[in-house]
Amino acid sequence: MKAERTQKKQFILAVSGVKNSGKTTLITKILPLLKAKGLNVAVIKHDGHDFEADVPETDSWNFAKAGADGTLVFSKTKYMMIHYDTVLPEEDLLASFPRADIILLEGFKYSLDHYRLTTADSGLTVSNEIVSEKAKVTYQSGTLLMIMSRD
Repeated sequence: MKAERTQKKQFILAVSGVKNSGKTTLITKILPLLKAKGLNVAVIKHDGHDFEADVPETDSWNFAKAGADGTLVFSKTKYMMIHYDTVLPEEDLLASFPRADIILLEGFKYSLDHYRLTTADSGLTVSNEIVSEKAKVTYQSGTLLMIMSRD
């Protein structure tokens, strides 16, 4: 029997900033708090570099090297699907997690369609492309955190 998957109203929060500005640290601090509230949370990370999505010399890695356009590996508790193709539109990436109450995006600094937290070190000048007049800026302990709304 096929499980029915419906798209529900989700809260999307993009955490953006330059390399080593604390994006991953912030997300890993937020995640346990959200999970403690019983929320289903997913994270989508943008990688500006090409990355190795699979473990070299495993069966799925060998399938890809032999020409597979995609692989899927699963066990009783998890699965991993890899598509070897151009990147999907942001909406399709979000649709990959229909059960999530909240989707956290790491990166996506030019996406203006979602609420966003932007981290930066204290010496960074943030461009006007990222900051809008609706940004609330706070500064604490060497990190600049901007909380931005699409409203």
